[in-house]
Amino acid sequence: MNIGEVAKKSGVSAKMIRKYEDSGLVPKAKRNESGYRSYSNNDVHTFRFIKTARSLGFSLKD
Repeated sequence: MNIGEVAKKSGVSAKMIRKYEDSGLVPKAKRNESGYRSYSNNDVHTFRFIKTARSLGFSLKD
């Protein structure tokens, strides 16, 4: 699925998904033939986990 779909399903904005990738918190997404990011359902769960942890007060460093 693309970054928009992941953002909608996880509740994390596409901008934050890119930030998490750039900071190294999560691995860079695989790219399809046309260069778009491609995500799995596992990635959705990872971003939901990060969102929950952040809402509980954890920093990106934690």
